[in-house]
Order: sequence, then C-alpha cells, then structure tokens
Amino acid sequence: MSGTTGETYLDILAYKKFVTQDVVLTCGAICNVAGANGDANINFKFLKYGTGFFAKGYASVLSTHIVAAVVDGIAAIAHLDRGSIIKSVEFPFYDQPSPVSEEMMKLLKLERDFGIKSHFTNNDALRASPGYLTATTNCGDPHASFGNELGYHSVDSSIAMNLKYGGIQFLPALNSGMKGSYIDVANILNK
Repeated sequence: MSGTTGETYLDILAYKKFVTQDVVLTCGAICNVAGANGDANINFKFLKYGTGFFAKGYASVLSTHIVAAVVDGIAAIAHLDRGSIIKSVEFPFYDQPSPVSEEMMKLLKLERDFGIKSHFTNNDALRASPGYLTATTNCGDPHASFGNELGYHSVDSSIAMNLKYGGIQFLPALNSGMKGSYIDVANILNK
C-alpha cells in the first residue's frame, strides 16, 4: 500500500555472498577471455550496482558492503592461476573507505598477498588506465533489448558504442560472440 511505513532488515551476510559470487563469475569470465587473447594486465572496474534509482534510501547502506564483497571475490579468483592477470581493481565513484575499516584492511591484504592494487576514482567506466587493459562491469540490464536500456542515454548503449568494436550487443540471444562456460563458484569460494 502506498504510504505504508515499517522496518526493513537487510541480511548483510547474504548480500555480501551474492556480490562475491557475482565477482567470481565476472572475474572468471574476464580471465578466460583476456587470458585466451594473451592480455596479462587487467584493471577491473567494478561499478556500483543495486544502488541506483530503485534502491532509494538503501544506496548508502549497500555501497558500504560492496567493496568488501568485491575484494573477497577477487581474492578467491586470485588464488587460482587464471586470476593472476588481474593486477588492479578500481572503484569508480565510490567513497574512499576509512583507513581502519574492514574494507581497507581487505584491500591492503589483497595487495600484499597478490600484488593487486586498488583505486577509488571518479573516472568513467571506459576510461583507459595506462599500462592496463580495462575490464568493467555493466550495471544496466543486458536483457532489456528494447526501450530505455538501449536508448541513446543508457549505460548499455554508452558501453556498447565506446568499445573497440562499437555497437556490441549485450543481449546474449542476439550476440553470437557470447559463449557459455561452467565455473564452480562454490568450490572456488570454499578454498
């Protein structure tokens, strides 16, 4: 009902696991494609997701937990040989965590253990990072092939038209270049 108010509870543990699994899947795909192409220095830009229009008052709460979960996912992939090509992780338009926060401790450990640097910037998702190949997440809905998402003002169209090959279609049903792959997320996260 409109105007109804009440309490909302957020299961932080479940949320972080969800984000961590997304990162493992994304990094697995990045490492498979970039590794096959011989690319060895990846700057992974993880855009905020789930914190936009529909998040309303929850955006700041969600944002505080995304960074730690992203680092957990990258660390899980870095333990594998294929994860070694990710050399940097960038958080565009995130607030810099406090130097004594859980997130900052995890970022420092990621650099110490795996040599993966982290950056908090206000750079565009597709802005090149000197010395690195940029890999970025897409926060839009790749399954909305018509309407807003592929309009001239959408995240999807901006990414698609600014890629090296331009005009990339993010809808898997229409893009024959997309391939399926099995990644055992549970096994990776339990190592």
